Amino acid sequence: LEYKFGITKAAAGMLTTYPLIGVVLGSLCGGMVIDGLFNKTGSKYISRCGVAAVALTLTATFAFGSTFTGSAQQLATVIAIGSFFSGMAMPCPWAASIDMGGKNPALVMGMMNAAGCLAGICISPYVGKLIDHIKATNGNWDIVVYVHAGFYLCAALLWLTVDPNKPI
Repeated sequence: LEYKFGITKAAAGMLTTYPLIGVVLGSLCGGMVIDGLFNKTGSKYISRCGVAAVALTLTATFAFGSTFTGSAQQLATVIAIGSFFSGMAMPCPWAASIDMGGKNPALVMGMMNAAGCLAGICISPYVGKLIDHIKATNGNWDIVVYVHAGFYLCAALLWLTVDPNKPI
């Protein structure tokens, strides 16, 4: 925000709170939505996988859309909306872990969390190299956003393959 839009650190600091607020509100709403859909449809697939797939697709859409903003305020707002949808997806894996974990849901949750951490560890050096390349070549910073949007789309598609009715 400081580099692209020339705003102060204080202003950038305030704007960086928007996505956090979005993800917290989205998480609360996501829990209510998956419970409501399950109560209405009786389908774990719709309430877990469907919500996650739609929410993550919307997250990717807003992430991509953030590259077309013209001000720091617009950027923070669009990313916060995307973060809201990311937050909406968060209760889905926890509910699916309980559904699929049988008598050992904590083990499934731990494995899921460890896999996510491992992915973060593995991808971080590559994102760092990408950022170094962008800095060295005065390239387009939007490519980092495109990579993240792509991850969200992949996650959305993968949710369509999950069967929360099938115990692990």
